[in-house]
Amino acid sequence: MTIPRALPLLMALMDRLSKGKPVSATYLELWCRMYDECFAILKPREMAYHSGFSGQRAEQTWSERMKILQKLGFIDIAPGAEGAFGYAVVRNPYKVLESYFKDGHPGLDAAAYNALRQRVGEIGAKDLDDPAASEAVVIVEEQTKPGARKPGDKTGLRELAVWERRP
Repeated sequence: MTIPRALPLLMALMDRLSKGKPVSATYLELWCRMYDECFAILKPREMAYHSGFSGQRAEQTWSERMKILQKLGFIDIAPGAEGAFGYAVVRNPYKVLESYFKDGHPGLDAAAYNALRQRVGEIGAKDLDDPAASEAVVIVEEQTKPGARKPGDKTGLRELAVWERRP
């Protein structure tokens, strides 16, 4: 599995969504163990250490971060021989973050989403492309205070600019 060139930004946005409990090191360790099918066999003790957790609470802290990643929708977890954390499936982080923005989540404002869209455009990733939409990049501007919109509420947003893509 290759590492996305936008991974530093993706991880920073994940940490913003995780409310003071950074998940990025745990996510990176998981990503580095993932097979091409976005599937990983988990080894909790070893992965906790590789994620930067040590001491008596290392596995507990790691499992808390894994639960946060699952709750945020970045991964799915299934039990296995190692216990409750046996296997994980990693979801497309671009799509997860896009859904947070579209739902008006307070942790992902227009500036953060625009930065993600810009980076995706720079590296040529197609993850945020809507096959039904025209080939255009839309930059949005948030009119209300960040976090003031309710999930799914599109009021208070306006398109700031639209650029046509060229092949």
